[in-house]
Amino acid sequence: MQETAFGLCGVSVEQFNRMTPAELTRMAEARIKYRDADQQFLDTLNGMVCSILAATNGVKDAKPANYMITRRETEEKEDDPVKQVERIGNQLKAWAGMSGGSI
Repeated sequence: MQETAFGLCGVSVEQFNRMTPAELTRMAEARIKYRDADQQFLDTLNGMVCSILAATNGVKDAKPANYMITRRETEEKEDDPVKQVERIGNQLKAWAGMSGGSI
């Protein structure tokens, strides 16, 4: 329990001695949730960059989800970053088609 308190939660020895196990558990769960959200953002960003590089090199169907390390649930969300990037890519392709260019 002390390893979690000192490492993950970053509490001092004095703080640890004053905390109840329930407080420490809540703090650890909040830190884990924050860390997971941060990791998901970085994974999404990596997927976007890789899909852009793949698309510029002629790879068909280069979706960010294909290049992400962690798989996401199939539940589609309105604010899903992968869907937003795909939507922007489709808009750019449509714009390039109207202007006579290509992406």
